[in-house]
Amino acid sequence: MTVHIGTDHRGFKLKEWLREELATLGHEVIDHGATVFNPDDDYPDYTFPAAEAVASSEDPQTMGIVLCGSGVGASIAANKVDGIRCVLGFKPDQVSHARKSDNCNVLALAADYLRDEQALQMVTVFLDTHFFSEAEDVRRITKISKKEAPSEG
Repeated sequence: MTVHIGTDHRGFKLKEWLREELATLGHEVIDHGATVFNPDDDYPDYTFPAAEAVASSEDPQTMGIVLCGSGVGASIAANKVDGIRCVLGFKPDQVSHARKSDNCNVLALAADYLRDEQALQMVTVFLDTHFFSEAEDVRRITKISKKEAPSEG
């Protein structure tokens, strides 16, 4: 699976560790930065490219992981990209539900509040869980997609 990842300085250490772990698990990891620790960088500079790469991929199994200190800013930024449904993960069951019912394609993580193993557990659940495609879930996602589409006329 292709995984696009991006973070600012607050998630840099966790991102570097996750990148290696995901590669070991056989995933193709595309790193959108930060590539060096810079305490003055901003999460949108890395979240937008990661989310845009997921949104523009023709492979529906392409996923994204974005990080910042709280996870909130990265989640907000990712969700500004049309076609992205980003969940701020706080526990594996919640992340699983987000994939199964909401077909989330980007996972945001709070680097300041997670141990490496907790983050990897949520990432693994996120990547291993598939969308159920139940009628009511598809209906809801379609409504969201229509809101993203530019209005005609």
